[in-house]
Amino acid sequence: MTTIGDLSSWIFRLHGLETEQAGNELRLRSSSELDIASSMKWMEQIAGPESDPRATKSIIAKIEGVNDHRTAGELTSLYHQDKKRFHSEFKQQARKVADAAEIPKELEAISGFTSFEESLKTLRASRVLVLCLSVHKTHPLSLIARAAKGDRRAVLDLVKIDKLFLHDQCTRNSIRKAELQNDRAFSKQLARAQMFVPKLSAREMQHLYFYQLFLMEHAGTPVPTQHDLWRILDPRGSEYRSLSSFERDFQRRRRAFDQMLNDVSAEIKDAKL
Repeated sequence: MTTIGDLSSWIFRLHGLETEQAGNELRLRSSSELDIASSMKWMEQIAGPESDPRATKSIIAKIEGVNDHRTAGELTSLYHQDKKRFHSEFKQQARKVADAAEIPKELEAISGFTSFEESLKTLRASRVLVLCLSVHKTHPLSLIARAAKGDRRAVLDLVKIDKLFLHDQCTRNSIRKAELQNDRAFSKQLARAQMFVPKLSAREMQHLYFYQLFLMEHAGTPVPTQHDLWRILDPRGSEYRSLSSFERDFQRRRRAFDQMLNDVSAEIKDAKL
């Protein structure tokens, strides 16, 4: 079972998932569907293909206007000297940023604005999600479930994305077993995994945007036509030689995304998380 401090548990919360203490099962929060729908609507409004660039620039300007202009050293000093005051000021500042960004109130629970530490956890979990989808073409929840069942390939894939997984509950048994067995081959693989530096190409960034659109579809929001998307995302034709080339890739990503969701649903049922 995941512990509160594990990176995998932060990823569960990012997706509206919790662990039932008695049955070691994952369940969806009752508010999850609402969270997802609200999140997609908000993202479409500020960064969707049909969003108004002027409105987005205005939001960015408002956010910059409420930034805390103290130096990193000053904030670090305040954090160590008076955590209560630091957290109080952080919540106030985060609320101002949320208001400026027009983030829906119902998204506060998943936006990480409850505390400084929770914000860092949300950012770390979001980074893992993005990199797993891009680098491994797999949802992190699937990798976590596989790792918890002893899949060493999944353990290595997770460590490549974030070294915090070296100490995560989902990987702990596999790593400990390898150490007890003095498995030098796996130890070398683990060492190489820690040296891996993820890099995203322009095409992979576009695929991430596709995934956001597919999530919008799941939440009931219609997406633009593929012709409009190609015109917006690749106006110079540098990534795709033709509309048909773009459409083929878009449909491949759609099938891959649907498969990821199906894999997650099937794999987390049997994993003891």
